[in-house]
Amino acid sequence: MTPSTESRASALERLTRGLEPAQASALEHDFDTQGPLLLLAGAGTGKTTTVIERLGQLLTTSPLGEHQRVLALTKMHGSRRRVRERLHGVAGLNRRFESVTIDSFACRVITRWRSLARVLVAAELPTDFDARCDLAGRLLEEQCVQKWFAAS
Repeated sequence: MTPSTESRASALERLTRGLEPAQASALEHDFDTQGPLLLLAGAGTGKTTTVIERLGQLLTTSPLGEHQRVLALTKMHGSRRRVRERLHGVAGLNRRFESVTIDSFACRVITRWRSLARVLVAAELPTDFDARCDLAGRLLEEQCVQKWFAAS
């Protein structure tokens, strides 16, 4: 093992000690080769802790660029507040994050891109959660929206 591989392995071992197997596998997940990760578990099982630990690990090996930030999406306002509090303690993040609910984020995207949204749905803009999130997802597939999102 090279020194960097050895230190990464020992850091990973330290982080995964005491975790459930599913939590440990989330920390070991390689997004470059394995793609996105879906972490499903019940309330109080350590999902937030696992995600925050993984973020800290990623920032150690790949610090944010000058204009990069982290977007944390949650389903409920209480979760948003708890995630925001924990993000304040992540080394290397330096308050370069935003923690919002999914519906708030969806509304922001739809409001900013209202004209394009009307073209996509050819009707009134949706008011229910699932339809709003679906429309925001469709908007985020548009190249102009992706450029706006990356720059903001």
